[in-house]
Parts: sequence; structure tokens; C-alpha cells
Amino acid sequence: MLGDNAQYISASRIESRVASLGSALDIDDNSRIDALTDGLIILRYLFGLRGETLITGVIANDAQRVSSAEVESYILTKVTIPDRPIIAPPSTNNSVQVNNNISVSWNASNSQSCEASGDWTGSKELEGSETIKIRKRERIFIVYLVPGPGGLSPNL
Repeated sequence: MLGDNAQYISASRIESRVASLGSALDIDDNSRIDALTDGLIILRYLFGLRGETLITGVIANDAQRVSSAEVESYILTKVTIPDRPIIAPPSTNNSVQVNNNISVSWNASNSQSCEASGDWTGSKELEGSETIKIRKRERIFIVYLVPGPGGLSPNL
């Protein structure tokens, strides 16, 4: 029985998806994927069992993850979608006279890097500010690209 919104609907696609998960399915971390240990833990987790009930009688003798807290924490890393990166809108002035400065500040979270492009390019710290001297009358566009585990967050 498949769910109404199932993405993998044929046996071959489901089998391929399970195979692609590889060692991530080794829930008890004993270097083996076993339906009677790892599979039962996953099934119990999907049925909402937590704590000792999740693992009692199904953890392998040579398991490295042996407590329910360790097992639940590991499963959460596999089923939790990371937060999308966020960048606070840069502070800007609406208009600046030629030969004056404009201050730009930013703050990015859920990310490991920040790239600016447009009229101002390069790798930037996750939080900072810079002053730009306006040398001629023009519109200035600055685009911040903030990649992270949850995706890419552009901000104009």
C-alpha cells in the first residue's frame, strides 16, 4: 500500500531508493543492515515508539549505538529537513549622492558561506558590514547567495 503522495511508486524505484540510502540504514551502527534489527527499529520509529520501547529486543549484540537516545538522535539526522539558509535583508539607503558612502550590513544563518554578486562581488563573512563609495550616478544591485544544507537562499 502506497501513500497518496508517494514519490516512488514502482517496486524498482522503491528498491533503487532503498539501495541508494546505503549505510544510512545501519541504525544500530554495527556495519550491517539487517531487517531484524535496523528494519524493526525503523518500523517502530515510524509507528511512534520512542525511548526504550524503540530498541528493546532489537539492538544487535555488536551495535555501537545502544541507547534509545543515540538511536533516536541518529534517526532524526536522517529524517529532519535542515532549515533553509536565511539572510537578513541588507541595510541600505534609498538614495545616496555621488561621492558619498553607503553602508551595507548583513547577517546570514543556517549557512557556511555567503557570496555577494552584482555590483559588489566576492566571498563575505556570515555577518558583517562594509562601506561603499558611490563614484557615479547609477543603480547598485547586490545579490547575496547563502547556501546551506536546507537549500540556497538568495536575497536582493
